[in-house]
Amino acid sequence: MYLNLYKFNSFYRGKKILITGHTGFKGSWLAYLLSKFGAHVYGISKDYKNSTFFNLLNVKKTLKKNFIFDLKNLKKTTEVINTVNPDYIFHLAAQALVNKSYDYPYDTIHGNLISSLNLFEIMRGYKKNCNLVIITSDKCYLENKKKLMYSENDILGGNDPYSGSKASVEVIFNTYFNSYFKFKKNIKICTVRAGNVIGGGDFSDHRILPDIFRAIQNKKTLLVRMPHAIRPWQHVLDPIFAYLICGVQLKQNKKLNGTSLNIGPDKSNIHSVNDILNIVRKKYPKLKIKISNNKELKETILLTLNNRKAKKIIQWKPRFNFEKTIFLTLNWYDAYLNNKNLLKKITEQQIDEYFNIRKSNKGII
Repeated sequence: MYLNLYKFNSFYRGKKILITGHTGFKGSWLAYLLSKFGAHVYGISKDYKNSTFFNLLNVKKTLKKNFIFDLKNLKKTTEVINTVNPDYIFHLAAQALVNKSYDYPYDTIHGNLISSLNLFEIMRGYKKNCNLVIITSDKCYLENKKKLMYSENDILGGNDPYSGSKASVEVIFNTYFNSYFKFKKNIKICTVRAGNVIGGGDFSDHRILPDIFRAIQNKKTLLVRMPHAIRPWQHVLDPIFAYLICGVQLKQNKKLNGTSLNIGPDKSNIHSVNDILNIVRKKYPKLKIKISNNKELKETILLTLNNRKAKKIIQWKPRFNFEKTIFLTLNWYDAYLNNKNLLKKITEQQIDEYFNIRKSNKGII
């Protein structure tokens, strides 16, 4: 599938899109992008006061309706879905931080599982046509130190509350699909497992790029926990493009309905935290870096994904390589530090570059 705005205009223009977690990092990018594509975007989130990207780019202004409530509220969620009657639902709402899940295990597991369960239950009785893309995580796999890359048929599990909650969502998804959705002609559904997503607008704690940004902003020493940890780093637009393809292809691609896909970079673009630091040192030579001795935060050393299934079923492939991903992310943060008025322009430029958007006197082609 050729990456350009024209195709997504034809697919999403005028369609009603419901995004849960639309004020979060990926949710904000997705909402902004779909509004740019001419979709009628509705969002459900618990709050947006601390949603930096959402607020700085005034994403709320691009929405048809901004619903603020907790998805654990089954009655309210049912009312909103029946009011909106969405053509597509992208479910991103979650407590998405591993380290925070250790402090709030009940809230993490209860919130992540029940919000998804409510959505499955509502759609079980839904009468209109709807495509659902459920976003889980690369951390839904049970850690296996002998595995170099995780594939979709590997064992699910979790040694931390966040990972356990995401594995549980995948299990419940499989249960509902095989019990109900596979027999419904109007509902098409899949899950997407992506992680280590970076890009402008992420200000979460205990994530390497936001930590680097905060150290530069506050002129403090950067504390690095696991410099040798290897992760499938990817620019936020790569998984978002995969979500959009899934939304489109669910209608006609029988292999996609009811399945789960890994979304991550190619093997050649899987790098360590140290590789990020080497690029950052060149751009910010004055940044001081110190290896932290904090052993309380438990993290996996090696976490990589096999993306062959996504390439085969939906013809998706990563667009930006590792160096480009870091470069674009740092550029966004630079604008945040030095001239916030440039953030919209930089965001638009990155979207245009990703989707090969060309402009003429007649508009976008």
